[in-house]
Amino acid sequence: MFLRAIGESGVRILNLSPRAQGILEKACKEGGSDGYIFKGSTGNFLYQHTFSNHLKKVCKAVGIRYRSSHKIRFWAASAMAAKGADIMTLMATGGWADKQTALHYQRNVAVEQKTSEIWNETFN
Repeated sequence: MFLRAIGESGVRILNLSPRAQGILEKACKEGGSDGYIFKGSTGNFLYQHTFSNHLKKVCKAVGIRYRSSHKIRFWAASAMAAKGADIMTLMATGGWADKQTALHYQRNVAVEQKTSEIWNETFN
């Protein structure tokens, strides 16, 4: 299953894990019969604030902890960088046109990993 996301750098297709697929299937059942869980009553896509309110309701309905769309994106980019994702993969997945944004996540992960190593060597 794929998720089509529309952002500043255009449309991108994201692979979904089996867990994410299950959550979205539950969310679609909770959100309505047309399969769109983040559209308003007029059928238009939602603005950030309204989207966040809908996301909170859907998360509660399917039993998962709410995190803002920005936190989800930050976590995903950080987790992918920690697993060794290259700049182009991070840019495509995050929807960033600027290479510096993707580099930011790689640098943060590298600093966290190095800090953890030094901490453990110092205090073990």
